[in-house]
Amino acid sequence: MWITTPVSTADVGPTVLELTGTTAQDNVIGTSLCPELRGEERPVRAIPTFLSDNVDVHVGKHRIIRYRDGTTQFYNFSKDFWQQKNLGQGHRNYKAAEDALYQTARA
Repeated sequence: MWITTPVSTADVGPTVLELTGTTAQDNVIGTSLCPELRGEERPVRAIPTFLSDNVDVHVGKHRIIRYRDGTTQFYNFSKDFWQQKNLGQGHRNYKAAEDALYQTARA
C-alpha cells in the first residue's frame, strides 16, 4: 500500500506507539499513520519544513515556500514535481496554502 499524502518524520513516533499498543502522551508531535496503513482516508493536513529562517509547507497537492526575505514561491507538487513553474500569489489556492503555512509555523 502506498501513502500518497504528505507525512512527516514526526509521524513515526506516534505510529510506532499505536502499533505497539502504547498510549502517546498529550505533547507528542506528529500523527499516527496507522489509519492510512489500514486504507482509511484522512483529511489533508499541512506538513511544514524549516531550514534556517525559511519555511515551506506541503498541503494537499501544493507546496508553498516562504523565504527569510518574505518572498514566496507556490507550486502544484503533483503536476510539477521538480517545481519549475511558480504559480504565484494570484493562484486560486495560494491564500489557503499561505494560511496553512502560517498556522503550522506558529504551532
